[in-house]
Amino acid sequence: MAEHLIVFFDVISFLAFLAAFVVLFRVPREGMGRSTRAFLQAALFIYILVVFSNVLEHSGITAALDPFEDYIEITFPLLFTFFLYTAMLRSEVGLRLISEKQFLYAIDMAEKRFQAFTEHTAALVFIKDADGRYLYSNREHGEFTGGSPNYRHAMKWPEELKRVLKEHDALALKTGKWLGEETVLDRNGQPCMFQVSKFRIPQEEGIFLIGGIAIDITEKQKLDQDRRRLATILEQLGEGVMVTETDGTIVFVNRAFEEIAGYSQKELIGQNSRILKSGRQDEKFYRELWDTVVAGRAWKGVMENRRKDGSFYHEQATIFPVRDETGAIIQYAAIMRDITRELEMEETIYQSQKLETIGQLVAGIAHDFNNILTAISGYSGLAISSLEPGSKVRSHVEKVRDAGERAAALTRSLLGFGRKQMIQPRVLDISEEIRKLESLAKRMIGEDIELVLKLGKEIPPVFADPTQIDQVLMNLLVNSRDAIHDAKNGGERKIIIETSEAELDESYVNTHVGSTVGPHVLLNVTDTGKGIPVDIQLKIFEPFYTTKKSGLGTGLGLATVYGIVKQNNGSIFLYSEEGQGATFKIYWPVYQPEGMVSEIRKEFPMDNSAIRGDGVILIVEDEESVLSTARAVLETAGYTILEAESAEKALEMMESYEGPLDLLFTDIVMPGMNGMQLAEKLSEMRPGLKTLYASGYSEAVLEQRGLQGLDASLLLKPYSQGELTRRIQNLLNQER
Repeated sequence: MAEHLIVFFDVISFLAFLAAFVVLFRVPREGMGRSTRAFLQAALFIYILVVFSNVLEHSGITAALDPFEDYIEITFPLLFTFFLYTAMLRSEVGLRLISEKQFLYAIDMAEKRFQAFTEHTAALVFIKDADGRYLYSNREHGEFTGGSPNYRHAMKWPEELKRVLKEHDALALKTGKWLGEETVLDRNGQPCMFQVSKFRIPQEEGIFLIGGIAIDITEKQKLDQDRRRLATILEQLGEGVMVTETDGTIVFVNRAFEEIAGYSQKELIGQNSRILKSGRQDEKFYRELWDTVVAGRAWKGVMENRRKDGSFYHEQATIFPVRDETGAIIQYAAIMRDITRELEMEETIYQSQKLETIGQLVAGIAHDFNNILTAISGYSGLAISSLEPGSKVRSHVEKVRDAGERAAALTRSLLGFGRKQMIQPRVLDISEEIRKLESLAKRMIGEDIELVLKLGKEIPPVFADPTQIDQVLMNLLVNSRDAIHDAKNGGERKIIIETSEAELDESYVNTHVGSTVGPHVLLNVTDTGKGIPVDIQLKIFEPFYTTKKSGLGTGLGLATVYGIVKQNNGSIFLYSEEGQGATFKIYWPVYQPEGMVSEIRKEFPMDNSAIRGDGVILIVEDEESVLSTARAVLETAGYTILEAESAEKALEMMESYEGPLDLLFTDIVMPGMNGMQLAEKLSEMRPGLKTLYASGYSEAVLEQRGLQGLDASLLLKPYSQGELTRRIQNLLNQER
């Protein structure tokens, strides 16, 4: 009975599968894919054969196995699977057959959605064949090209551009996609940059189309270029730039800021700006700064910060808030310029100007002082001449004269600082001058200090007064000796004097106030003393400034050195650190014969012995004490004296005076008419009249006042009676 039942089911299954097979083969082609149809047809055919063979088997050919169990284990799963698949297929096919209109409607809607998307997007959308002919393009593409997708103007594109585009198409066909940038020409021939995505679209067997979407990035590229240009400018900017978050965290610094602060960008990014604080500004300073920028205003000012190496620097800074499009403050930016060197230069210039002003003041004082010394020297000389040698009174007067001479030496030092000292320069070798002073220098500094000479050979000559060279060297040696004695550190006790050639260029001159471009001879004096603190270095060339104990220094040594160097168009600089000794560098211009301007005058020594003579001399002097001294000296020497207190009175006198006149002895700078104007008018009245000028000013000052060309007819105050009478005799003995 069971076998008959199985056969019955097999027959029913066979008939059902046969019906499904027929239905399957009647499904329209458009209702199912070709691969799916072939698979189902083959499966049904095989299954019908299996069922048919099973019917034969259960008809009595085989009985070894339990027929019903075999059917359940093998046939039923296949039957169930097939019926399920057939039901799903039949349901889909049925729906498609019944709803063909709905199917076509869905396709139409899908096409409309595609059109709506492509026509309203800002991107260029296109489809073209493998030869580059456009099969579809959206409206944006048409507006860009100016018409049909196969636009005529593309034919005018450069061949290189066409070749590149074809290469991109070929890569898309070969690999399935290509993504990159393309530059094409718009309808007006202007180049435009696009971000392009090209992809392969399968068509028939072995045939593919090229689809593409292109987004115009021309403006973006311009913005990127502007951004890169701005970044380049920031990197090449000479000023430092720093950007921080609102909490002070550093997010950007440029190269100039790295150079200023000494940190690398990597070391600064992520750090708080407090890393740069020097501690030399109080909290009030920073609070005012932050209050300003937090309130949305820019802060401008000077601050002192600390570099990575611990050194300090001053910067001129502008700090301002950075806002977003809503106006909210999102960051802070700072533009900074290192002005450390500028401040140092300003201080140097200030000191130079101060010394110049002091020099002018000192020169004026020395001029007045010279008038007083002239009277002291003259009257003391006259008194000594009239007193018996060895007398007590004469001894007292000689001490007065000696004090006057010391005062005159002090005055010359003041004039040296003020660059008003008369000099007698000549061409000389500084190294040779130093060798002449070596033995004297060793005795002066003492045996406990080693003197080392490192003098250059065949260095070029300079144009200088050898006495001034000696004066400069001795003052520097005394300064170094005292610095070594003050050190008391038990270390090396040495003074080194060096000479060499030096060429000063523009870069050096621009950073060293007072120096000049050109060849120089460098004189270095270095000691191992206690060094000079920074706050004192700016004052050491000031007259009367000294750090020595009372009575141990006049404060004029380095001031005199400074004045002498400047008078000879040289420059002097100090390099010193406290506890590390000091080096004075003096740059003396090399002798250049052409265009040399000198103040060649001979300073006669004080001489108390007057030289007698005869003749009539007119003395014109506005300072009564000087006038009376000159009159007394010259009358004692045998001359007949006429005198006047001004140039105007002298002219009035000469208009009525008909007697002889051999020489005019006149002060140069006087109220009203000066001595040179007086001499000119008297020469018209008395041709051939000889003139001797006197002044407490140097020729340099006189030239500034428009009084030049005095040649050898100038006598500097204070002068001795011997000096005055000798100069007058020399002039009177000259042939008319």
